[in-house]
Amino acid sequence: MFYVRSAFANIWRYRHKSVLNILICILTVLLLNLYLGNLSKSREQLESLPEKIPVEATITNLQGGRESGIFIKEAYYEGVMKAKEVKEPRFTLSVIGGMNGAECSVLAANTWKAITGIHDRMLHFSAGDAESFFSSDAKECLVRTDFMEEHQLKAGDKITLDLQYFELVDHVDIYARPLERVDLTITGTLEEEAAGGSEEAALPQVVVPMETLRESYHNQGVKFYVDSGRFHVKNPLKLNDFKEEMKEIGFMEVVSQAQPALEGHALVVRDETFIKASGSLEEGYRAMKNFLPVTCIVLAGTGFITAYLLTNGRRQEYATMRSLGVAKRACTGIYLLEQGVSELVGGMLGTALSVWIVRMKFLWSAIGFTAFFFCFLAGTFVAVIMLGRTSVIEVLAKAD
Repeated sequence: MFYVRSAFANIWRYRHKSVLNILICILTVLLLNLYLGNLSKSREQLESLPEKIPVEATITNLQGGRESGIFIKEAYYEGVMKAKEVKEPRFTLSVIGGMNGAECSVLAANTWKAITGIHDRMLHFSAGDAESFFSSDAKECLVRTDFMEEHQLKAGDKITLDLQYFELVDHVDIYARPLERVDLTITGTLEEEAAGGSEEAALPQVVVPMETLRESYHNQGVKFYVDSGRFHVKNPLKLNDFKEEMKEIGFMEVVSQAQPALEGHALVVRDETFIKASGSLEEGYRAMKNFLPVTCIVLAGTGFITAYLLTNGRRQEYATMRSLGVAKRACTGIYLLEQGVSELVGGMLGTALSVWIVRMKFLWSAIGFTAFFFCFLAGTFVAVIMLGRTSVIEVLAKAD
């Protein structure tokens, strides 16, 4: 209690110096939090970059000139679907369906996003939702509205399709082969205007889940493949991990001099824009982060100078206390507690102002306050220790 009473008594006795110390601490914390705020924003910009600049990868033939209508092995399909560094995989497979003596286009997809030109509002279901439909292996389908009107169908009806798949011969030749007769229940419809009137973007007449069509291939002992595949990198900040995983699956880099072929062996990763942007942001963040140790040294130096100047004029007071029998450790403790309380109050006020003015997050405010208080107190401790080396006899002699 002696330390506490003496320290608070000194704070009140030298209240002008205490207020000055508090103001210096507030200003120091504000400047520190401005630096930490910029550091925090740089980190947030870097972490949010994958959302702003997504990195997409596309499976192509070895020559790199074809992205759809190719033959992508089942092993590649399974590898991507199970990959840890992949998100939003989008695969399609087109086959031919025969119904009432007429052909129709049939498309299998693993997600509604894989179907070019379709948006969520253009899908209509009598039950369930898009993702549960495409992730299932149920004998269900979506049918284009004009196809339903032509054949006088409605949601809930069953249709029978004679499926034909495409077989690749000699790398470039394609032949249609019989696959299987399937019965499908119409679950929903597709709006024709989603294609925007473009023949290339025209919606297929029938859409089924990828696993449903995959089951037909397996039932007939036919090698399964998909004819287009693209996906996003889950965390573009870990591109090396992603590319290593893709190599393990078996993907190769594009060889522009390769012979024309329709096998989907290569992977094109469109990461140039992301690499340039992330490189610039990461360089700035790293430079600011490397400046943190210097900032801590400056804080400690500021604490030392402030405490030294505020206590330097009190050497006679210190010498008097020592001559009256107060132990050296007790004197040092009183001065350190006195300065520490002022710095604690100044640090808390400065942190509160930072949250209000700089809009600092609580975590970064806590980091700033902790860094300030311990660094500042370390400098103060050195100044108080130097005060403790004061020669009592010399100071009293000068006073006389």
